[in-house]
Amino acid sequence: CGSRVTNFWLRFYETAKDGRPEHKRHRGEMLIVGRRHTCLSDLLLCEREYCWEIAAENELGVGPYSVPSVPARTLGPSVPTCSLAAPTLVAATMSSLTIRWTASEPMGSDITEQVLQICLKPTFDDDAPVREIAYP
Repeated sequence: CGSRVTNFWLRFYETAKDGRPEHKRHRGEMLIVGRRHTCLSDLLLCEREYCWEIAAENELGVGPYSVPSVPARTLGPSVPTCSLAAPTLVAATMSSLTIRWTASEPMGSDITEQVLQICLKPTFDDDAPVREIAYP
């Protein structure tokens, strides 16, 4: 009945549990390309409580989001990493940038990923929703 599901959309939002006003709570959405039924999101902040909603997409568009999940809390870091030096631009073309930075010291926990954030607004607005595309 209907068209085949092609993608899923995962919407997440921080709950009121920690007392932050609504406009300061972390939120975002993520496109899950394909028909996968699991995903890993590294968009969440540590020591915060979140709920999720999921919607299916087909050739007709995105359907309604599900009811919210049961709230779940992310864990805090075991030991924070040291701060990084500022990234250095190595080369630039019309459609790409090559950037270099010094890796963090792990400080007791494995570093599984380092993320470089590039923004047109140098203030890196924390209130803006985060968006990521996850591929299989």
